[in-house]
Amino acid sequence: MVLTLRPRLVAAALIGLLASAGASAATLYQQLPDAAGVSQQSDNSTGTPYAQTIPALGSITLETISWWGFHGQNSQGSAFDSFEVFVGGAQQGGTLTSGTDSGFAFYTLDIPDIVLNGAQTLEIWNNSLDVEWFWAGAAGTDATAFRLEGTRNGGTVPEPASLALLGLAGLGLLASRRRMA
Repeated sequence: MVLTLRPRLVAAALIGLLASAGASAATLYQQLPDAAGVSQQSDNSTGTPYAQTIPALGSITLETISWWGFHGQNSQGSAFDSFEVFVGGAQQGGTLTSGTDSGFAFYTLDIPDIVLNGAQTLEIWNNSLDVEWFWAGAAGTDATAFRLEGTRNGGTVPEPASLALLGLAGLGLLASRRRMA
């Protein structure tokens, strides 16, 4: 049996696979900050982190957690920040970056990917004795402001190494077809 493939069909399949490789993290859920929102103090002086509910979002892979907040009058400032983040009671590590957004300090924690199914709790606090820190309130609610980014599970996106192998295989098929012709 001789396998014959049309070059255009092979090229179209490879382009489709390569295009799907560019999938990136998307916003899965967010509650935007509002200066009129009810901010929650969540620092070492409160004794425990403030907990916020993450609604059931189906099966997701969580990649980054972002939140808005500000330091109080009795704070030594951001140089003394020591954030701890928990999802479903499990402490999350990763790379923390900070900046400003919407008039608040804005923090993003890039975590090792975790799969979530169903509602969870999100707890964030500044576990420093030298900081008075408030988690910014969200617009129109008594909740706090945060954003979750990642991917929705349900379809799989091939990994770059797998795509490279498929691409090489396709090129090999094209080359062998040209030699046979």
